[in-house]
Amino acid sequence: KEHKAAGGTLIKQISTLKYAEIKVANKKNLAKVMKAYQKLGKVESVSPSYLGTMSNLVDPKASQQYQHSLLKISEAQKLVGKNSVTVAVIDTGTDSKHPDLKKVLLPGYNAANPANQPITQDHGTHVSGIIGAEKNNGIGGHGISSNVKILPIDVFDGTSGATDASVAEGIIYAADNGAKVINMSLGFMMPVPLVKEAVQYAIDKGVIVVAAAGNDASDYVSYPAGFEGVISVGSINSKKELSYFSTYGPSVDVVAPGEEVYSTMYDYSKKSTFANGSGTSMASPVVAGVVALLL
Repeated sequence: KEHKAAGGTLIKQISTLKYAEIKVANKKNLAKVMKAYQKLGKVESVSPSYLGTMSNLVDPKASQQYQHSLLKISEAQKLVGKNSVTVAVIDTGTDSKHPDLKKVLLPGYNAANPANQPITQDHGTHVSGIIGAEKNNGIGGHGISSNVKILPIDVFDGTSGATDASVAEGIIYAADNGAKVINMSLGFMMPVPLVKEAVQYAIDKGVIVVAAAGNDASDYVSYPAGFEGVISVGSINSKKELSYFSTYGPSVDVVAPGEEVYSTMYDYSKKSTFANGSGTSMASPVVAGVVALLL
């Protein structure tokens, strides 16, 4: 009754963070409805919902996995112990049938629409392969981290945009389901309060959070990469030069290979395949993979 009186419809509740996602039927009434909620004594804060986007693949072209030689990954993998590390990929759905991924993937979760299975798309599949594609199986390349399990969390549900509520839900699910590392190759243009609180929830549980800095070719700050405690990753090429598309500046903590990175791919006509991709979306999982190696 209180929601109806305020002019909103309850979509979902994120009980862990004490948030509710509300839909306003007419966007023109958004400010009016927000004021109505602000007057309710039970409401602590009100903010608009935001839409996050993937740090898109940029100019895919053929290349080799130079990230391994550049970072001496083969030498690092020789030092890996027996402890398996779970890395959550909060992204689009990942190709669970891909021959280079199926043995390393845990059952996926659709945070945008929990009633559905994750919807397989190219972006999440490419990111997952960079982190942990199977090694020494005679197929394609291999991931940065060995002895890793990938927890794929779909926050896009087949669309090109992810709501802040879905991303927050995905972060909480990852933190509550054994993830030691979270990779987010996505970004919001604003420091969204709901996502910020979810990130802090994960950090407080000891999870390492890694995110793409963005493909703005400027010092513009993208979030969650810009939040305190998140490892913000920019992109370099095989010559160790800053990629032409990469965000740079004080908000970027580290750079990693993100230009023409070869990895697993899902193609809507070919299905499971391989391709090159460029973007800080590709650099972020390189760092997430290195973090998993260290753990």
